[in-house]
Amino acid sequence: MDPSAAENLKGKGNAAFASKEYNTAIEHYTAAIELDPQNGVLFSNRAMSYLKLEDFHKALQDCDKGLALVSDPKATQKLYFRKASAFKGINSIKLARQYFSKVLEHDPSNMAAKQELDSLAEDDNMEDVKTHRVEIKIESVSKLPDEFQRLVDGRPSKPEKPVIKESTADISKEIEEMFDRPKKQYIPDTSAPSFVERSTTSILPSLKNIQGAQKDKAYSYVINLPSNVISDSFLYGVEPDFFSFYIEAASFVAQKDMIQDWDTKVLQTLTELSKLKRYQIAKSFCDEKDLHSLLELVQKKNPALLVKYQELI
Repeated sequence: MDPSAAENLKGKGNAAFASKEYNTAIEHYTAAIELDPQNGVLFSNRAMSYLKLEDFHKALQDCDKGLALVSDPKATQKLYFRKASAFKGINSIKLARQYFSKVLEHDPSNMAAKQELDSLAEDDNMEDVKTHRVEIKIESVSKLPDEFQRLVDGRPSKPEKPVIKESTADISKEIEEMFDRPKKQYIPDTSAPSFVERSTTSILPSLKNIQGAQKDKAYSYVINLPSNVISDSFLYGVEPDFFSFYIEAASFVAQKDMIQDWDTKVLQTLTELSKLKRYQIAKSFCDEKDLHSLLELVQKKNPALLVKYQELI
């Protein structure tokens, strides 16, 4: 680490930013980070440059990295503001409001955060919804389709198929079976007469509800799962509840030294998850204390992997 060289590069980045040369600023900040990876202000400055380029996802990543490193209240406040702006940029209104509110918690007199908060719609039910122009074909018909004709005639609509819900007991039983199988056999035996066919996608988020003695098994089970099994289960986006559970599980097994090579296994899984949709949103729902706790454990147990972990969480 060379703080003086990093500080020099930071100055060059600031000058480029002031000249609105944002790509050049990012290059200087990135070079400075390579020399001083524990400097949260560098991540904060680079996040601001990404915001100017409207690269909101990279801005979010840098804000999270910066927040894991800084302790100064003013620097934290800046990162919250920039994180809120990035969420606003990707139309995540609820999260944008949440982080602008955090700025005001630190500094109630911050007029910029107050104005941003006031400008956002109160109704945040449209989060992550983007409008698109859609061409709708209008066709002439001689008679209305049956479902519309029923409405006109006042006739009851056709009964819907009953929804079959699985009980908590069914889920718990299936997870218990998963724990008792050999480690390499991750797919349940569908030939068993008592088996209720469910996708891995629905099983994994259920793990967070395990209580008592089974919790340790759930932690161990999910960390031992191959990264491709987990990533293949979330093709439509990472589930926030599962991500939070996974970080919790990773911290637990790291603290207890329960699993050999847990650090590389967790890193591989996080790398795979980071390639999926909604990874940044899932990460933003995770308790920052849990993320910071995992980083501290990595720094203590295997500091060589710390930078890679910081890049992901």
